[in-house]
Amino acid sequence: MISQLRPSLLANAAFSAASGALMLIAPSTVSGWLGLDIAGWLRLFGLVLVGHALLIVFLLPRLGVRRSAQLNLLAIAPYPFLMIAVVAAGLVERSLGQGLVLADGAIIGAVAVVQALGLRDHAADRHPQTA
Repeated sequence: MISQLRPSLLANAAFSAASGALMLIAPSTVSGWLGLDIAGWLRLFGLVLVGHALLIVFLLPRLGVRRSAQLNLLAIAPYPFLMIAVVAAGLVERSLGQGLVLADGAIIGAVAVVQALGLRDHAADRHPQTA
């Protein structure tokens, strides 16, 4: 599973960059999908997502796959739960928006699971248990 770390980091960077760019370029459209008037907040969140993508791409060759995955996992692990909480709290009223928020959380949750499993397998390979 350690071989899945680099592709999952790059997938996370690509998804963050695409989502962030959409929020930067068309915040009013995304705001409409959500049924909320938060274009300014979406623009800010888009900037954060693009920054996250750039950080992954910048740090990956400098820190290596394992360390980059550890740091990224710390950053993204709470995200799926936050997206569930946003929908459960009724902060997104439109069904389309709820679906988008939950799908976004599910995608990042899947990336987090792949990274957690890869890191766990890497740790097990480094510290084999004796019988």
